Amino acid sequence: MKHKQCIVIGAGVAGLSSAALLASKGYDVMVIEQSSTYGGKVGERMVGHAYFDSGPSVCTDTRVIDLVYTKCGKNPRDYWQYQKLLENTAYFWPSDDTRYTMPIGTARIERSIVHTFHERPKKVRAYSKRTQALYALTARYYIDRRIALKTLFHPKAFVGAMKLLPLLFSTVNTRNSRYFSNPKTVQLFNRYATYSGSNPYKAPAVLQFAAIPELTQGVYFPDGGMRSIATGLYKLCEDVGVKFLFNKKITSLQQSNNFVTSVRVNKQQFLCDTLLYSGDVVRLYELLGDTTHKHKIAQTERSTSAIVFYWEVRGTFKQFGLHNVIFSDDYQKEYAQLQRGEIPQDPTIYLNITSKVDRSHAAKGTENWFVMVNVPAGTKDVAILALKDVVKAKLETMLGGYITILHEHTMSPTDIATSTGAWQGAIYGQASNSLQSLLFRPKNHAKTPYNIYRVGGTVHPGGGIPLAVRSALITTDML
Repeated sequence: MKHKQCIVIGAGVAGLSSAALLASKGYDVMVIEQSSTYGGKVGERMVGHAYFDSGPSVCTDTRVIDLVYTKCGKNPRDYWQYQKLLENTAYFWPSDDTRYTMPIGTARIERSIVHTFHERPKKVRAYSKRTQALYALTARYYIDRRIALKTLFHPKAFVGAMKLLPLLFSTVNTRNSRYFSNPKTVQLFNRYATYSGSNPYKAPAVLQFAAIPELTQGVYFPDGGMRSIATGLYKLCEDVGVKFLFNKKITSLQQSNNFVTSVRVNKQQFLCDTLLYSGDVVRLYELLGDTTHKHKIAQTERSTSAIVFYWEVRGTFKQFGLHNVIFSDDYQKEYAQLQRGEIPQDPTIYLNITSKVDRSHAAKGTENWFVMVNVPAGTKDVAILALKDVVKAKLETMLGGYITILHEHTMSPTDIATSTGAWQGAIYGQASNSLQSLLFRPKNHAKTPYNIYRVGGTVHPGGGIPLAVRSALITTDML
């Protein structure tokens, strides 16, 4: 019996997960990737003598990644290992020298919030309990399911939706302000809206669910770094018979009777029964020649992008941990500037230093600083130099000393767009700053062509590694 031919476009974590899952179901799967390697945004880079994970840096919800392996009949520990961290992110407010390191475990987090920020214990417990309950509802009827009318209008789903309704018409900031009296606590929990590249002052409060896996399950560090997530999935694909073509850019999709029949790479043609697209949906519409849908999606508000500075820094800094956030003095002003398409004058800085956990990532007497600042999608490279000066000066003022950068590299929104295909460098596709954008995110299965399925961070259920993998689980269950 002839196996169904499936072509997967894109070898990011969603594409790799989908390819492995389909191959384990008996599909003959080929992955076509425009770059020279697998992983998509989950890349790696050497700068001087320092090793960097070049993309996502926070590992949460490991169970959803493990599920891909178990559904393929494999033991996840044969492919990737990780350790649970003893503490979460270190948060800094330089204006008054406040530092708060979030512990691991819901009860410990609750106690520390009460102690550090003098919040009311009953309010903190109520926030935690209510948010976890709402996350369970969101996962059951939205995150873990395809978007379909029969799902949305199922009686149980309808009851769940009624419970979520207040969160759809309230913002992340408004909800957090109802529970917390200290502006720093509000700012800390507002930050979780940025996990989808959204604005906490505009995004629906339901986006607060992004915090739950991290707050309840904890934070992990994959052995070797985040790149090992992609490496494990690539090895899984090889073991279940997936074939790969690298350095191949799709030039067109051949269609007949609303079906994609083949994929063309220059003069080569590859037949397919099913096409699974793992990438920015704007690019998919370009390949289909569908200018109407391309224009419609491209005109939606984009999520934020980022400028990342990869610095090999002389010295070791005990003030910092693996994950660090240095807040701006005025978070609302920062997001108002981002909303207007401006680079914030006082940006919040995310600093990731993997050599704190894995010393092989930096030479003796140095550290590898992954320094990230959110900027509007489409930000031009000309802005990089001025932003670097602002960021470096802010860190030096906070540390009370000069930072010596031995080697450096910079990634801009233009670089993100070029290397990953993300439209305008928007990391998460369209922003979720309105009820409409949240509920009508691009679906995993389009109406036409009938045999195209879509996975990744720009479609349902959203961006980030755990949700991208969920998109693969949801979509492959349709086939």
